[in-house]
Amino acid sequence: MKKIIIIAVALSITFTLGISDSFAEKKGKSRANTSNNSKIFSKEKSNIPFYYARTNITLQRKTLPPAQTLPWQERPTPQDPALIFDIEIRDGMSLYNQNGWFNLSSYSEKTGVMMVFPEPTIQPIIPSAQYAPTDILFINKQGKITQIVPNILLSELDQEIYPDTEILAFLFLKGGTCANLSINAGDDIQYSIFKKPPLVLSAPTENKENMEQKQ
Repeated sequence: MKKIIIIAVALSITFTLGISDSFAEKKGKSRANTSNNSKIFSKEKSNIPFYYARTNITLQRKTLPPAQTLPWQERPTPQDPALIFDIEIRDGMSLYNQNGWFNLSSYSEKTGVMMVFPEPTIQPIIPSAQYAPTDILFINKQGKITQIVPNILLSELDQEIYPDTEILAFLFLKGGTCANLSINAGDDIQYSIFKKPPLVLSAPTENKENMEQKQ
């Protein structure tokens, strides 16, 4: 009887150790797989196209509207050429495959939607289910506003509007914003995706001509 009990206990211990080893092995593999999946996910995540963000951008105006002097002021209040906008940033191609996904009718003068393309391109503005008047700014890779389509109803657009030069983004603002805030072609948008060219200082033209004559 004692022998039977001893054998049973021994078998029980062996069985338990076997299960523990198997569980530890599986757990180790699971951790390894999780680690690998995390690395793969992180690598893939870094390559995921940019589809949506909410951020602030700065629009730097080159021309300011005439300052008004209030009755109790001796001088007009200085105006800041910089305007801050609360912007939704979207993938530029959604303009062509997600018709009617935004509505600017409820937006204010300091909010809008910017559609960004992966690289500079010539893409058109097309008719869409946008029934509120819209100002559309064409922005090149350096952040310069190259063209403005003011106060347009995209729902009534008869033909596509192509930019004159390559652009990196369209900025959609509430209709009339550009006129009200003195925003013009040639003004600059400051945001991380726009890269300014390096500053290069050149000699004045007169100095160049004098140097050439001496040579």
